[in-house]
Amino acid sequence: MSVRPHPKKAGHWIIDFYPQGRKGKRERLPFEGTEAQARAMEVELRMETKRETTRLFPRIEEVVPDFMTYYKLDHQPRGIERTLLSFKTLVPFFGKYQFSHITDTFVDQYKTMRLQSVSASTVNKELAALSSLCKWASERGYCNEIRIKRFPGKLTKAAVPIILSKEEVLALINEVPEVKRGVVAAMYYGGLRSSEARLLRRENVLLDQGILIIRGKGNKQRIVPIMPELIPYLEAGNKEGYLWLNPRTKKPYGTLRKTLFGAAKRAGIKKHVTAHLLRHCFGTHSTASGVGLRTLQDVMGHSSSQTTELYTRLAAGHLIEGMKSFSDYSSHDSSIKKDDKTV
Repeated sequence: MSVRPHPKKAGHWIIDFYPQGRKGKRERLPFEGTEAQARAMEVELRMETKRETTRLFPRIEEVVPDFMTYYKLDHQPRGIERTLLSFKTLVPFFGKYQFSHITDTFVDQYKTMRLQSVSASTVNKELAALSSLCKWASERGYCNEIRIKRFPGKLTKAAVPIILSKEEVLALINEVPEVKRGVVAAMYYGGLRSSEARLLRRENVLLDQGILIIRGKGNKQRIVPIMPELIPYLEAGNKEGYLWLNPRTKKPYGTLRKTLFGAAKRAGIKKHVTAHLLRHCFGTHSTASGVGLRTLQDVMGHSSSQTTELYTRLAAGHLIEGMKSFSDYSSHDSSIKKDDKTV
């Protein structure tokens, strides 16, 4: 192997590489970074070559379609959608290479590149997709086991969401176009994830028993009580198949990001509104109203009680925010004098 500067691009290098040994076909791998990083990459590739002797050597881009066929068999639509989105950035970066080329140095280069436009949390989600692909490839003999190093949890911890008041949620729902209002209402009154609400089917709505049968994250099934406020939206949905369909495509709705953004603007809400925020609002408002954490955990489908405990903190902050009006009122009461010592 050898490392030499790219003839036209500053800061880029060419690594001459023989993945099947000197008697095999030579490959020229482009690399962006410092010379030291390029040489470190070369060393890692040389070590990997010694371990790889009699295996097949498909390029990553060649096996992604087969992997996705396998992946779709036991994953929910939302997970499939997220993984496909991750490969839109992973394949242009890693696609021309073989699995044996995925070294720590190469992954670090990807992290550095992506951090210029997205958060560490988003990068971790993309690397999770790459990790799943590598595990699948290892099981099929395309490579040895590959460990993808992601960012530590302290760098990817999500910020505490800013919860809408009950009045703001109602105003938001009223501003959503009528054809999509049922989906949004289900996120709030049922605490459903976006994909769970968008893909809700008529056979899973048991109005006579007052429950929804939801198959959610990890393909786990749970029961969600139907709140009275949600009943009109459920009754108005389609009588068979998916409850709510896009009238133009005749398919379930995709992302509702633009819909919620427009509704929030029309409702005069300044906070950042997302589909998942409505689920957070459900959890927070339920806790503030006295619903127990264990009950809420079951209804929302959290595998860990620690996730549900977030709403205890959010509910406390929500109540404090609501009491500010009392503080403003009492602090402006001119009839109370702080220096009056009479009883």
